Amino acid sequence: MNYPAIAPPEAPLRRNRLIVIGVVLVFFVALLFLVFYRSHPSSSQNIAAAPPQPAISVVEAYVQAREDQVGADQPSPTSWLAIIKPLTTSSWFTQLQPPSQSAGGAGADYFTAHTQGYVVKASLSNCVWNTNVTPTTTQGVISCALSDSVIQQSTGQAVPASSLPFGWTRNDRQLPVTIKVVNQSGKWLVDSDLSGQAS
Repeated sequence: MNYPAIAPPEAPLRRNRLIVIGVVLVFFVALLFLVFYRSHPSSSQNIAAAPPQPAISVVEAYVQAREDQVGADQPSPTSWLAIIKPLTTSSWFTQLQPPSQSAGGAGADYFTAHTQGYVVKASLSNCVWNTNVTPTTTQGVISCALSDSVIQQSTGQAVPASSLPFGWTRNDRQLPVTIKVVNQSGKWLVDSDLSGQAS
């Protein structure tokens, strides 16, 4: 009579040992991969998810000067250029200069603001890196929502929208701000205004 062969008791033990060794090897490889990945981040991880505050601050100061270039507190239509000079790269500042044959044209908003005593206050919100351009640690494009309000220069009080003259454009929500910034010698500067509103 033939009886089925019985595996020696050490066979299951050997199989269990191999399973444990396999699990330990997989865990070890996964641990090595995690350590390597954290010590060698991809280029997309070389920057923070949001723009650094100094970069946002320079954009805020630049946009405030740009929006209030018509304001009653500005002696001339080009006075804002002196304000933004330390905030911009030399190349962008040069591009903002008015043609040599003119001192800078004064538009309707400028005359209205100086007649009525209006000062424009710009408020930026939701400032983020523009995803159309991959930002790095030294440059990027910042996009923000922009809203303007009008302040009466003599009183410091906000002028209601219903009191503003017909055709006044610098009030309430404006086109989004899109500003290229670069870091030069540790200082963030405006390198280009892609909003199409600089004049």
